Amino acid sequence: EYANKTFGGYTADVNGVIHLSMPSGESRTIEYLPVEMKKVKVEEKDIPEGFTPEGGAEKTVKLIRSGDARADYVNIYDPAEAVNNIQLKVRKTISGRDWTDGDAFTFVLEQLTGDSIWTKIAEKEADKGDKTPDFTAAIQSIHFTEAATYTFRVREDEESSGGIIVDPTISEFSVVVADDEHDGKLKIKKVVSTAPNTTITRDKTTKAPIVQMAFENKYDPQGSVDVDINITKNLVDTSGQSKAPSGFVFGLYDEDGELIADTVETGVSGEASIRRVYVPSDAGNTYVYTLKEIAGEEPGYTYDDKEYKLAVSVVDEEGTLKAYIYDYDPDRGDIPSGAGDTYDAAFENKYDPEDVSVTLEGDKDLTGRDMKTGEFKFDLYETDGTYNTEDLKPVQTVSNKDADGTFSFSLNYCKVGTYYYVIKENTSKPLGGVTYDTSEYHVKVIVTDEGGALAAETSILDSAGKEAEIAFKNSYSPEPASLSLTGTKTLEGKKLEDGMFRFGLFASDSSFSKEEALGEVTNTAGGAFAFNAASYTKEGKYYYIVKELSDKPVDGIIYDKTVFHVTVTVTDDKEGKLVTSSDISAVGDTEKSADRISFTNTYKGSEPVDPDKDKDKKDKSVKTGDSSKLIGWVIMLLLSAEGLMVLLLIGRRSAGRRI
Repeated sequence: EYANKTFGGYTADVNGVIHLSMPSGESRTIEYLPVEMKKVKVEEKDIPEGFTPEGGAEKTVKLIRSGDARADYVNIYDPAEAVNNIQLKVRKTISGRDWTDGDAFTFVLEQLTGDSIWTKIAEKEADKGDKTPDFTAAIQSIHFTEAATYTFRVREDEESSGGIIVDPTISEFSVVVADDEHDGKLKIKKVVSTAPNTTITRDKTTKAPIVQMAFENKYDPQGSVDVDINITKNLVDTSGQSKAPSGFVFGLYDEDGELIADTVETGVSGEASIRRVYVPSDAGNTYVYTLKEIAGEEPGYTYDDKEYKLAVSVVDEEGTLKAYIYDYDPDRGDIPSGAGDTYDAAFENKYDPEDVSVTLEGDKDLTGRDMKTGEFKFDLYETDGTYNTEDLKPVQTVSNKDADGTFSFSLNYCKVGTYYYVIKENTSKPLGGVTYDTSEYHVKVIVTDEGGALAAETSILDSAGKEAEIAFKNSYSPEPASLSLTGTKTLEGKKLEDGMFRFGLFASDSSFSKEEALGEVTNTAGGAFAFNAASYTKEGKYYYIVKELSDKPVDGIIYDKTVFHVTVTVTDDKEGKLVTSSDISAVGDTEKSADRISFTNTYKGSEPVDPDKDKDKKDKSVKTGDSSKLIGWVIMLLLSAEGLMVLLLIGRRSAGRRI
């Protein structure tokens, strides 16, 4: 019974349940609950994941007539532990010599559990058969149950093996666990490390963090060695000049981005080289370099941004120092098969000077009528120095872009050279009434390279070889149009005779407020009449008035007083002809068709007829007809079911009274 009712500003739903929401720490008061209500059940709904209401979600509150009844809720937030899918892998390398069967190196995984307190979690051994100890299972045994930063480290045991110096690097990394979304689930937000031998990536499929550590032990060999980097430069010249790949310089950079060697400028063959020499103290080391071009600032040149990541491993092979150069891969632990003491690199530059644009502007002049935007077209042919366009198709066709007749061709050049063009008017689809200009213009454009930017010099000659501006002159002369206004005469009550009635044609203005007599005609026995045809030589609107002339009335005739307003619109069909269209409207006491001129007269005998009197009779007839319609409607109402109901209602309300 409380469904859809409102209590203290809260409205219950169809089940009598009031729904409300409140942020943490706030309360709501519901006033004016019915006095007969003794208890109220309160239930927390839609509890977000990770939250648990203390004491349960459902409570029963006893209402007191005076005073407050409270239902207090405390939610406990206890998110689920984070999913630990971290992968931890160690890679062990020895520089200076190959692995032997007796090589064994121990690595320890520890967790920071207090102030400078490291607790051992697991240890793994790397040997000739397995140089990549995997701590994945050990690190995944850690439970991340709180939002915090967990710190771990991997270190190599300090014992030496076969005189090899143990890598002293201690590789720390931290796991940041957070609950930024507060969705009831802790998550590993990020895994970070500042250790130089540690890289952190993510699995492409599972997005699991992958922590990889590289430990390198060194062996001190004897001897010396060098490596050569041979560089070839290719130059793509889009300007058509076939420039030589000379004058380019390349640099070799260390892992810190410092330039440690560069080349001399390349010659016409585009070749250069860098040599690096290594001493015995370099044995056991792998050096990582970046080879790239030292970009210049010459305009027009685009420099190759390619970078070669190179590694040079210096090793002692049975007392002989050797160096191997190869493509660097951070995940590779061994020297790749086929690596040697030389490396070939190639770079490609592009010479692409700034384009130059030329606009060839022309003018079209038309006499005889106003010009329309886009109605004339002009062709541009690309030719040789003979300016012969036979069997050629235009490379551009443009139209006049405004009513002033201006047009232009836009040309863009990316190569040096001399270019020849012919410009003439397009007459493939001639406009009626237009006489076209057959002139031709010869254009020569010389494009040169001005130090990284192309420049163009343009000359325009007419067909006689004289300097000229591009201009075409056309003339327009459309055929005139003619129109004869016609109409019909109808006579009721008597036979129509030839020449019985007269009709007048008057020139007027757009408001039809003036009349200038142009002529009059009479009807034929068939009722037709026509005015002399008017000739039109210009576009525009022409206004006329047509009416019957009754200044010499015929006895017994009631004349049609209708006045016809005629608007004749003369337009150019753009094919050399003027065409006409007419709009006719009737003005008078009677409604007339708006598409033709017609007059209807009535013969009433020899006695004159008073039109106003006849109109009064017509009005009375209309009123009588309206009364008859009203009586008929009442009778139909009485005979219908609705009418019967009306009578019953009237009888019921009037019971005991005389009607």
